[in-house]
Amino acid sequence: MSLLQARPGPPGVTAGIRWHYSESGFDLLQSASLDLDALVQSGRATLVKQNLFRRVYQADLGDVRVYWKQCRITTPRTWLRQCIRAPKAKLEFDRALELARRGIGTIEPLAWGSRRGLIGDSYLITRELTNAVPLSDLLNQPLKSSERRDLARQLGNFLARVHQAGAVHPDLHPGNILVTHVAGGAFRFHLIDLHDITLGEPLDYAVSRDNLVILNRWFMLRSNRTDRLRFWRSYAAHRGWKVATAEREIEDRTRLSNLEFWRRRETRCLGTNRYFQKVLSPAVRGFAVRDVEGDLLAGLAADPDFPFRDPTSRMLKNSATSTVIEMVVATQDGSRTFIYKRFNLKKWFAATANFYRSSAARRSWRLGHTLRDRDLPTPRPIVMLHRRGWLGPREGYLLCEKIEAVSLTEAVEKATHQERGDLIDRLGRLLRRFHESGLKHRDLKAANLLVNDSGIHFIDLVGVSRHSKVPFLRRVRDLARLNGSFHQSTQLSQTDKLRFLRAYLQWSLQGSEGWKAWWTALAAATREKIARNQRTGRPLA
Repeated sequence: MSLLQARPGPPGVTAGIRWHYSESGFDLLQSASLDLDALVQSGRATLVKQNLFRRVYQADLGDVRVYWKQCRITTPRTWLRQCIRAPKAKLEFDRALELARRGIGTIEPLAWGSRRGLIGDSYLITRELTNAVPLSDLLNQPLKSSERRDLARQLGNFLARVHQAGAVHPDLHPGNILVTHVAGGAFRFHLIDLHDITLGEPLDYAVSRDNLVILNRWFMLRSNRTDRLRFWRSYAAHRGWKVATAEREIEDRTRLSNLEFWRRRETRCLGTNRYFQKVLSPAVRGFAVRDVEGDLLAGLAADPDFPFRDPTSRMLKNSATSTVIEMVVATQDGSRTFIYKRFNLKKWFAATANFYRSSAARRSWRLGHTLRDRDLPTPRPIVMLHRRGWLGPREGYLLCEKIEAVSLTEAVEKATHQERGDLIDRLGRLLRRFHESGLKHRDLKAANLLVNDSGIHFIDLVGVSRHSKVPFLRRVRDLARLNGSFHQSTQLSQTDKLRFLRAYLQWSLQGSEGWKAWWTALAAATREKIARNQRTGRPLA
């Protein structure tokens, strides 16, 4: 019997679960205890990942270490889906065997099982891949330039072989590719999360392109164009393609695909799912992330104002429109510091207006997660609440993680000449990506940008709005608002401002044509903004 064939084991091996083995799995597991509960209780199995639909354990079965995935039936949809198709564990087991038969690196399936006569959870056991890490984790580590070049080229070769083998992974992102680093600078790749993979004939150009767009959605936000170009040329050379415009076509399609992907996810934070939960109590209603500390959430749901009365909280702002404090919360993982903001009602009819519009708290909550979906740095929103009232939602509350950082103004003042130049370049690239992501910020001032070693972070997101495309004039207004923040600064020269514009317009890629029109428009919009604020007496900084 071939190593790649499935082989049923004896029925009723463990508590009514019927197991089916691969050839290698039968040899390894026939004498092993497959009682998951007993393994957990004895400490031989440890939960390493879980969500609404699956749990993953790492288990020691004597001579072999395995990953044990429990595919859960937790919703009517997942129950109905299993009524009309095979269990997820079986699907992944079969596809892993077939991928290995076609010469594609993947997990080694040992066994799958389900309870006889019932539509319920199914289980998949796979051999542990020694020293394997998700590609996303590897890319977030500091790598040498030569390693990044080799990684891009070898990943291109691997995906070309996957597509040539007729495999389409509908969720092709770096978290679903495991990497092992072997001798001589070579990398070995393994596809995982296989239950939805389709297998057929070698993919044509259109299907391959669309699958690469899914992968490129992640890389467009986190890698440079040179590495992406290396990947594509390696891929195309392996497939024998000579498509001169393919690189730009994939980039353009990825940008549109990202906009659509982000649009679909924007309301995710306003519902109940694996990442978010609704908060309902006699005092408040709102939303929270799933991993929020239970005692903290219960306290805020009972009385959202209690942190403002806590003498250990530090007041940061107290005005007619909002009150902001810094609070420290004891959790199981140690003390954590949060920023907690109360949005005060300025007028008596504001509660009724909140019936028909998105309140400032709700907008900040939604936009915070919108920016994070786009990989734009901002403090993570943890909880958003509204006090209940007869006329509508009353005061709003927003709890966010605190980041240790200084304002952009302070960062510019303290920076050396070289550090200031690097900061200006990073700011220009960040704001271009912000606008290309379909976002604008009508209050884009220096005080609403925080700087630390990890980057530049957006705060106070009430003024952010989303558009399918941010036009020239809206971009100019945003940048003019930021430029106005520095109109009295002696630290920034005209050369520095031109350097910012050069980074924002990507002269190295797009050329310098048209920069004078931008310069003139920004100067005029900045003068207009300064004059308007002087008339109204509002500060610019």
